Amino acid sequence: MAKLTAEQVRTLKKPGRYGDGGGLYLRIAPGGSKSWVQRVRLNGKRTDKGVGGYPVVSLATARKVADANRVAVAEGRNPWGAVERERMARLEPMNRVPTFAEAARKLHVDKIASGELINPKHRRNWLQVLDRHAFPLFAETPIDEITQREVKAFLEPLG
Repeated sequence: MAKLTAEQVRTLKKPGRYGDGGGLYLRIAPGGSKSWVQRVRLNGKRTDKGVGGYPVVSLATARKVADANRVAVAEGRNPWGAVERERMARLEPMNRVPTFAEAARKLHVDKIASGELINPKHRRNWLQVLDRHAFPLFAETPIDEITQREVKAFLEPLG
């Protein structure tokens, strides 16, 4: 298979996949956008992974990245693993369930912002009651782990 030239990459327009060798392909979408894709075998499974979009990622850069990826795969590493871990780390705070204390404090701030707790004494009392009664039991518990039975057992002695 002949390697692509920078001129070919620039002028190709017909949608399809054009091989550069070593599992690197230029993919042209029906709309005309161009991107680099590398075909590798990870954990015994053949997979296509994106290398980047053309022209932001040039032919030379795509080849360097593909070479580095091939070395990583040959060493038994997933070159895209770090990218996946980064993505999951960015998503983790959005997916994490807040603790009871976090949710209660956020609700307190929201009540103040909405004008429900105007009186400074009521603002203090609202959190003091939670500090005294609820936080010792539930403060660090994620809210999705608190059961109705636990809430009922907590509320019954209060009257």
